[in-house]
Amino acid sequence: DWGHGSTLSLFAGSAVADGHAAGLAGAAIGWELTPRWSIEGAGEWQEWGRDPDGFGASLTTHYGLWRTRNMMPTVLGGVGLFRASFDEPDSTLPEFYRSRLAAQHRMGRGATFTDPSLVAGFGLAAFVNRHWSIQPDARAVVFTRHDHAYPRTTFTVRVVYHFEDHPVTPSRQ
Repeated sequence: DWGHGSTLSLFAGSAVADGHAAGLAGAAIGWELTPRWSIEGAGEWQEWGRDPDGFGASLTTHYGLWRTRNMMPTVLGGVGLFRASFDEPDSTLPEFYRSRLAAQHRMGRGATFTDPSLVAGFGLAAFVNRHWSIQPDARAVVFTRHDHAYPRTTFTVRVVYHFEDHPVTPSRQ
């Protein structure tokens, strides 16, 4: 008797790459295809406090491994795009971008790169009640360009609202 449900989530956390940490915030919408399987589209903003600033978009699928009364560990994977903007490239610029600037002969002011990414991670859905859940997760995101890769790890906590006709926590009807 399960019906499809939609989700809306807001999240915040941090991103770590090349030994530097950045603040991260975003929003996502999702569709629960089954009680354990969902698809999510997300947008995130990243602020390093120095160059670069970034915006990312991803499409991921999430699968619940097993379910206890109010908890469900999940794994996820997907694809995305990430746009990094540099006002003044300098020596702190990661090699992934610096080598591309040199190849383009653009060591002047300002540069922007948009790269595809692969996403993999795990999390935990903690259901507070029928409509709300809190979902901490960790993700490995790898930006790619030609034969080069740039890894980034993110840690976020999501607050999720479930729009649905079915209970996500049958024991709390």
